[in-house]
Amino acid sequence: MGKLDNQTISIIGNGETGSGIGTSLIKLNENIIVKGFDKHKEISEIALNTNAITKLTNNYEECVKDSNIILVATPTSSIYEIFENIKEYLSKNAVIIDTSDTKRAVNQWAKEILPESQIIGINPFKKHKSFENIFWGVVSYDNSNKNAYDVVSKLID
Repeated sequence: MGKLDNQTISIIGNGETGSGIGTSLIKLNENIIVKGFDKHKEISEIALNTNAITKLTNNYEECVKDSNIILVATPTSSIYEIFENIKEYLSKNAVIIDTSDTKRAVNQWAKEILPESQIIGINPFKKHKSFENIFWGVVSYDNSNKNAYDVVSKLID
């Protein structure tokens, strides 16, 4: 995970993908804050206790407020609801990174619910549990821009 020192990053979905990325971010960056939220609080508590997040949050607002990067690492079926719940709390320059399998639907929902937000998709191609030194697929959305590409490039670098 590239240099994102002194950043505040939110991870919605603290399961295998969210926790794996969070662990790598914390390990490879200095003074980073990784806030985590999962509908199943016990999953976020495990993520906190295993250093996959640095701060457990209790709701979408607390998780995304004041974050520069929001990573959505949930099943596709949850993303529409997540977008609806975070839209009021996003900072103007926040970049949303989606890890779901269904990019076409997420692109449509982003255009509908978050038309002013920057969003980009990624897919990790991993053969082992670590998220370090793996290949990533990057998927452009209608709401993607140069800043979103720059942020995701730093993340996967």
